Amino acid sequence: MSVLRVAPKFNQKIPNYEIYGVIHSCDEIGGDYYDFMEKENGKTAIVIAEVSGKGAGIALVRTDFQASILSLSRENINPDVLIAKLNRAIMAGHSNQYITVFYAELDWIKHTFEYVNAGHNPPLLLIQNGYTRLSACGPVVGVVPDAQYQSDRINLEPKDLVFFYTNGITDIRNPQEEPFGEARVLNFLMNNRNAGLEELSGLLENKIHDFVKGAPPLDDRTLVILKRLC
Repeated sequence: MSVLRVAPKFNQKIPNYEIYGVIHSCDEIGGDYYDFMEKENGKTAIVIAEVSGKGAGIALVRTDFQASILSLSRENINPDVLIAKLNRAIMAGHSNQYITVFYAELDWIKHTFEYVNAGHNPPLLLIQNGYTRLSACGPVVGVVPDAQYQSDRINLEPKDLVFFYTNGITDIRNPQEEPFGEARVLNFLMNNRNAGLEELSGLLENKIHDFVKGAPPLDDRTLVILKRLC
């Protein structure tokens, strides 16, 4: 099987929304992945995932995962069914590795956001008066045979912002072995949410750089940011 793209070549244009994603790789071969996939009837699928483990073996798992998620996203099935089918596909080919996955479908006409969180870091949803976490609604992919998943649906209001990330952002440590942590991410987002998304990503990377004070990263850092403009 040929290796597909690790991430989208371009950040997608979505009416009334801004979206941005980036991977800061720790090694030449990493387990982080994100993608945007156009669907029919005014929907865009968004996925962020992380393959467990290190080394060359995860490249094959990541490639198989990408091929499966791209194929399944073309089917007219609900997100919970999609992730259940993805789980079976991964377990059929890879028995010793698991993948945390957050998969969502944005209806940019109705402004609904339906998602499944399969053991991934909960994305942060910033709303007008606070925030919430989009928590797990099923096990990680690749561990539980015939695992069942439950999707959840929310409405996105103007200026709502969703921050997806992998644990390389929150787990990165300074020389004193203190992790950057979710609280710092959340505080940063609350104070800078009006910035453009590419600028917001750059500002966060600068903040992480200042925090680690030269300590080397131990994992990839991947983020996707989605914002409803109006």
